[in-house]
Amino acid sequence: MRKYQIVLLMILTVLSACRTRQAPRDTEALPMPTEESPQAVFREMLTRHDADTTAYMKATGYVTVGDRTVKGKLQIRWRRDEAIQISILPPVVGVELCRVVLTRDSLYVIDRFHKQYASEALARLQKGVPFDVSFASVQAMLLASPFLPGGKTTVRDVSRYDITEKEDRYIYTFVSRRPAGNYVFDGDKRACLTSATMSGALATPSLTCRYADYEIDERGVLSPQCIGWLMEGFFAERIVLTFDKLTPEWNGSQNIAASVSSRYKKIDMLSWLNTVLK
Repeated sequence: MRKYQIVLLMILTVLSACRTRQAPRDTEALPMPTEESPQAVFREMLTRHDADTTAYMKATGYVTVGDRTVKGKLQIRWRRDEAIQISILPPVVGVELCRVVLTRDSLYVIDRFHKQYASEALARLQKGVPFDVSFASVQAMLLASPFLPGGKTTVRDVSRYDITEKEDRYIYTFVSRRPAGNYVFDGDKRACLTSATMSGALATPSLTCRYADYEIDERGVLSPQCIGWLMEGFFAERIVLTFDKLTPEWNGSQNIAASVSSRYKKIDMLSWLNTVLK
């Protein structure tokens, strides 16, 4: 069961422990830290992408388990409050090997290599995870935004966090009862989210997401070029996942689909996980 839970989390968040791999191309254009209040920094982090409704992103993906690392290409499609689709491709040939689709209530996996597919209700997945894995939370992670578990977060919700100032950043901490867990968001005074940590009530297991290499696009909006997750306490070895060299294109038409050919075999999620972990 632990193996089942950790790989499902890998699918939901796909790809951490992200260190700056290259200097931002527009370093001089990045805003300098300001003396903004923690409320103002929170508001900017939360609302930065409010005008965006869709996105198409390309990235290099890395998955590391212990001392083993696998590299591939990723294509990510997003429609606000509806769906996220992640296509996994080999490093050279542009043929989709696997597709993961997350909707507001379900997770779908289409394994083109083995010609099989599986699905799982998020409500069932949540029962095995000590912190929130709702669509809203995963969407917020993708947009480098703070969030409250289980629903839409508003500017007024900043009052629900315990806020501390540490040098050039603010730390926002929220303790949840259902599911029981702690949520800690670290944002610098440029209003860039630098890390987010979700953990169980006893601090383990935990998922830490880091953001780096922020750049300004042609609209003047800051976005991270490296997003990643570090998972600890779920498995014998920690899992490190990374989106690197992330290049987003905003507000174009995005086709997201979880349909499969009738030739594909339907299997349960656990059987599919056992297949890919061999």
